[in-house]
Amino acid sequence: MYLGFQKKTIAIISAVLLLFFAAGTLAVLYPIYNGSKAAFENLDALLESDPETALSYYNDVKFITFRKKLSKRLHKYRYDVAKECLAEGKLTEAFESASLIGTVELLRDFQNDVVKMYLAEEDGMTKTFLRRYLVQSEYHKNNNETDPYIPYRSLGAVGRGFALSVNPDGTLAFYGNPPEGLTEAAARWGTVAAVAAYDNSVVAATLREKSAPAVGFGDNKGLRISVGAVSTALSPSVSETHTAVTLTGGGCYATNMQSTSGWSVVLSAAGNNFTAGVNWYGRIRITGDDTLAEEVADWSEIVHLAAGGDALYGLTHKGVLRAARSPFDVDGTEGVADVAAAPGKLIVLRKDGTAVTFGYNAAVSEAVGKVSNLAAVYAGVDGVLVREATGQYHYFHE
Repeated sequence: MYLGFQKKTIAIISAVLLLFFAAGTLAVLYPIYNGSKAAFENLDALLESDPETALSYYNDVKFITFRKKLSKRLHKYRYDVAKECLAEGKLTEAFESASLIGTVELLRDFQNDVVKMYLAEEDGMTKTFLRRYLVQSEYHKNNNETDPYIPYRSLGAVGRGFALSVNPDGTLAFYGNPPEGLTEAAARWGTVAAVAAYDNSVVAATLREKSAPAVGFGDNKGLRISVGAVSTALSPSVSETHTAVTLTGGGCYATNMQSTSGWSVVLSAAGNNFTAGVNWYGRIRITGDDTLAEEVADWSEIVHLAAGGDALYGLTHKGVLRAARSPFDVDGTEGVADVAAAPGKLIVLRKDGTAVTFGYNAAVSEAVGKVSNLAAVYAGVDGVLVREATGQYHYFHE
């Protein structure tokens, strides 16, 4: 009898404690539930009309049920924004929004629209920009119906008093008066894929069976040693202060130790004391100059970069030239197919196959004006190199 009384007492005490625990838990969770519900409803109601205010409620949604609803809602919202921007031709904004879509079905649907746009597009630069996104988004791993993406490589370069270009077989052709020892050094480089030059220095990306090492030539021994550490070089860029090498994996290596960690870029350019890169979505990355980074923060849809001294130039897939800190009034120029720069110098290739120079003397400007059917241009401190669509090069110097 006493034992039964003990059991009943324990049961009552346990029930009371459980009741207190449940009440305490409810007292803690109920405000979180209500707060999460209100925050989610506010976010859901404002997301279409005022996304900035809507997203301010994001951290207030703490209850797991509403967190799951929030995740689905945001994925659908980002999908809708990506589709809308794609339809309006705002490709950078479309790709950036699509990168945040976490639902496979929605992402694949968006990518299918990009493929359709790509296949219907006739402009070469726009096709390159669209294909670049598809490669970055790994769409090609499951869908091989699109063309392979060919990354940008600089096939020509201009130093002081000389120029060089990459032949189809990976050897180099020289123009003007190359520095003593350059031709001999280049003969030992093997297959060259891309080149860059500044003054008397040359950097090349080469191809081996299992690597793509960078090699350098010039009086600066440190430059040669630094670029020699790169084994996955895609395309180099050289300035007065340093070299930047775009890597095959999407990174960037800067010889002046500027931080490019975390970069995922398709092309980089070395300016004076800064390195610029363009990411897969057409946005600019800058290291070494925070003020310049702010100046180019609104640039988008960039397919090509060129740096000359303190100036930076970007070319959109629509053929619009953007310029920051340029001594020339060229920002916003339309109908551009290619651009190259050196300190205080600039050459712009128009879509009609003609080119115009800035900062060079009359002899160079007149010579460039007489050639047509051009496909690419390269700039140096005292001369330019231009390539015709046939593959023939012309070197003009001061």
